[in-house]
Amino acid sequence: MTKKIKELEDYLKTAPKVHFSPEQQFYPMPIYQAIKDSGEMDILPQMFNDASETVYEHYKLPYPMYEYQRVWVDAFAGQDASAMYMEVGLGKTLTATVAALYHRILYPGHTLILMPPILIRQWYDWLNKIGGVESVVMYKGTPKERERLNLDAQFVLMSMDIFKRDFERLYNHYLDKNVTLIVDEAVCVKNPSTQNHKCVWAFHNKDLSKLGLRRKTKDVRPKTVVQERKSKDAEAVSKLKDFLNLKFN
Repeated sequence: MTKKIKELEDYLKTAPKVHFSPEQQFYPMPIYQAIKDSGEMDILPQMFNDASETVYEHYKLPYPMYEYQRVWVDAFAGQDASAMYMEVGLGKTLTATVAALYHRILYPGHTLILMPPILIRQWYDWLNKIGGVESVVMYKGTPKERERLNLDAQFVLMSMDIFKRDFERLYNHYLDKNVTLIVDEAVCVKNPSTQNHKCVWAFHNKDLSKLGLRRKTKDVRPKTVVQERKSKDAEAVSKLKDFLNLKFN
């Protein structure tokens, strides 16, 4: 090991972590710097909202979010679908929960969480620590026991296997309701040819075609909030294009 490598390793052990700003993660650095130097940062499309702040105003969570968690929620919680690629221990449970609670604020309804069976109790205990969450159900047991469980709870927790077994009941029950679907340990749905993927896709899209069925319905959630955001983004993108044409053409 050379002396310079050793010095670098020693430095990295004590050096503060440095993060790019959220905007820099979405724009090439030369473009971002040119816009920043021009003093016209307001022309950047609004890629972030105040989702995390809104959730903490409505719910009492046990502890605050780290900045990188907040950035993810503010960037993606308002989307119809999104994925989270965080390493173990970086707080996916908290981040996903805050996103789900934001959905509940926009579209009052239910959150269905799929996970390995061993995590159900952990999720149950966690959600019951949040002030403002009123009902959490562990959807498990024999078929008769599951029939007696309340699917109208705010949060319904179950394994992927139970989700597939009771898919018809779950699909029909939530068809005309606002529902957010979270898949914990989502590696189980990465293969499009599996039943896991097809059932999750069908439930999210309210479309049974991938399961060999014809029934299809439109999403009943009000779109006013999403449409308003997309309209503002389109206007901002137009301004950004004009700026780039003047700057780089």
